[in-house]
This record gives sequence, structure tokens and C-alpha cells, in this order.
Amino acid sequence: MGLFDLFKSKPTKEQTFLTFRDRLLSLYGVNNPSDAQKFKCTMALTIAAIGVINDVSAGTTRTLIDEISDVSYKLCESLRFRVSDISDDEDFVSEVLSHIPGGGSPSVTVNGGLMFPTYFNYFGPGFVKDICDKNGGPMGSFGTAAIVVGQVSVNDSRKSFMEVTFLVTELVETILK
Repeated sequence: MGLFDLFKSKPTKEQTFLTFRDRLLSLYGVNNPSDAQKFKCTMALTIAAIGVINDVSAGTTRTLIDEISDVSYKLCESLRFRVSDISDDEDFVSEVLSHIPGGGSPSVTVNGGLMFPTYFNYFGPGFVKDICDKNGGPMGSFGTAAIVVGQVSVNDSRKSFMEVTFLVTELVETILK
């Protein structure tokens, strides 16, 4: 550690999430991501981090979990994409469209500010529960979180599984510092 390292400021949680989102996109071979891809990767990392932190802290870090959610929302609120770019789950799409005045179709363009709470409330609790429930065995909560990240980000939990597991581990470690 050099003298100048003493004066470096710790990156903000927003910078941390942007860095890890970009690294995740890179792992998946996405060099010029669409807003939908940015949204899905941000949501994936948010759910994974909340699930793992909730597991390892036995739910005692509510303030940190709220902070993670707030940071992720801010990163997503200005993104714009079609509902169909986020999910093809018919029940979810119906839920999203029910929040749009006058309805719409899956091809309607929405912003991340509308989509974030709907997506998180629809998918988040189940994924967080899976991460917490599968904390034993060879993969533990970090491996399960990597599976969730793959499912949410690119609909394939096998793609870059080990690298994603390490990325999730590093993200959580960075957040907890």
C-alpha cells in the first residue's frame, strides 16, 4: 500500500454496483448493453446481494438491505425498455401492464422507475428465499445466488457459473466493508 492509497476514497455503493454490473455484462460477453440488459443485470445483482447478505447476517442488516435497494433503484430509474425485453412470464407481464394507465401491450416502453418495484416485488422474495434456504451443501447461498443471477440476467444459470459465483462473492464482500 502506497502513500497515495491512504487518500483514496472508498467507492460509493452506486459506483460499486455500476462496476460489478459492467463486469457481469462483460462475463456474459455483452460489450454494448441495452437498457434492458443493464436493468436485468442490476436487478440480478441486487437480488443476489440482498439474498446472501440476508442469509449471512440472519436478517440483522435491514438498513444495508434498504440502502442496496435504494441504490439499485436509482441506477434503474432512467433506463427505458420494452416490457417484453425484461420477461416473457405472462403473469408478470400482466402485473406490469396493470400498473400502466390505460394498459398496453408487452411491446410498450417503460422506464426502470416503474419496472423496479414491480419486478423486485414479483420475483425478489422467491429468489431471496431460495438463496437463504439453500445455504448448505457444496454451493451454499453464494452458488445459489449465482444461479439466480444467471436466470435473471441471461435466462441461463450455467453460463459462466463459476465466474459469476466469484463475482457475487466479491460484490457482497465489497458491500459489507
